[in-house]
Amino acid sequence: MVSHFYPEFNTTVVRKTLTNGLTVILNNKPGFATTYAMVTANFGAADRWINSDDGLKRVPAGLAHFIEHKLFDKQQYDVGNRFAESGADNNAFTSFSQTSYLFSATSAINENLAILADLTLNPYFDEGKVAKEQGIITQEILMYQDDPNSRLYFETLAGLYPETALSDDIAGTSASIQKLTPALLYQTYAQYYQPRNLQLTIVGDFAENKLELAPFAVHRAENPVIDQHQNQQLRQARRAEFASGTTLAKQKFTMKLQRQKVALGFRGRQPKLAKPELVRQDLKLNFFLDAVFSEDSAIYQQLYQTGVIDDTFDYQFVIEPDYQFVWLAADTNQPQVVVKELTKVLQRALQHPELLTKEFALLKREAFGEQLTQMDSVAALANQLGSFTDGYLNIYDETRLIGELSFAEMITSAQEFFANAQTSQTIIA
Repeated sequence: MVSHFYPEFNTTVVRKTLTNGLTVILNNKPGFATTYAMVTANFGAADRWINSDDGLKRVPAGLAHFIEHKLFDKQQYDVGNRFAESGADNNAFTSFSQTSYLFSATSAINENLAILADLTLNPYFDEGKVAKEQGIITQEILMYQDDPNSRLYFETLAGLYPETALSDDIAGTSASIQKLTPALLYQTYAQYYQPRNLQLTIVGDFAENKLELAPFAVHRAENPVIDQHQNQQLRQARRAEFASGTTLAKQKFTMKLQRQKVALGFRGRQPKLAKPELVRQDLKLNFFLDAVFSEDSAIYQQLYQTGVIDDTFDYQFVIEPDYQFVWLAADTNQPQVVVKELTKVLQRALQHPELLTKEFALLKREAFGEQLTQMDSVAALANQLGSFTDGYLNIYDETRLIGELSFAEMITSAQEFFANAQTSQTIIA
């Protein structure tokens, strides 16, 4: 067990491992009315490989998201109804890197923890239920395809990482989910929902010695433990997938829109960073983008006042152990002008970083304020208490890292990222 007290925030984060290998992270917050609990599987839409009798096998797109949906649907009941009967709000989500299941409640915490354990550790897949869900998710996929903002984002990723898991929507495609069978769902679940690949996070006002964690300390006999070598093979296969290939320089799609949409993507080098350094890289690149493009920056104001961008402008930096990218997007009737101007201001900021010194100082102060605000939210805390991929650095550690972050290292990391980045443009007209 690891227990760390943060005196500046008067709080303690405890991390321990149950007998079956499942990780538990606890953050007791006296006086909070709501308790928030979340189980996260280190398994998302980017994990498209499983071990089979014939070696490594690639599974259809959308499988992780499909499992997320089907775990709620047991043989004779729906887990969502059980949460409602116990006075808890519940939800789940799948990203490229993880799948999470959660509840928040003001009472009956142990009862709801038992329901959460049942949800995540007791799968039930049969042909009838799978076929029904295929129809439901097909409608969800079609809805995403009709959303121009969603389409722009995922098409840009497909341009940056063609023929990889990032080139498919998290929900998959209408064709890919038709390939899913109960046998394949069970096989994938057994390999990725190993207890040692799961994390339970609890935030709220609770007595640690009264939390009943026994429902999580089990392992189903029908889920054979895959050894460390097999697990490493899966991770290596995923890393190799994102190491290969080159970007598509330009893509253009057609939808019924009043104005065109354009996105500019930058694919950085595949990270070769220790887990804690991934967090630092995330901070450095996000600080740089904020210094250039946040609404308070001089560069943003100039772009806005000259009409290059408007309120639709958005940007994002994402980093995971196997990939990192920057995404810039806007609505416009002159997509090439937007691409040209965004490229120009990025190059200017990288070549003349002194232009960003004032913004950097302001951003650090704002970041501290945002961190403190999030510490008053059980949901925000639970989602930032560390995980497998970041070496369990949490929101309290991150606040220290923000304080340590220097202007020079932010600029150095940004210069290195963009100097080695491949680019891709996506236009929806």
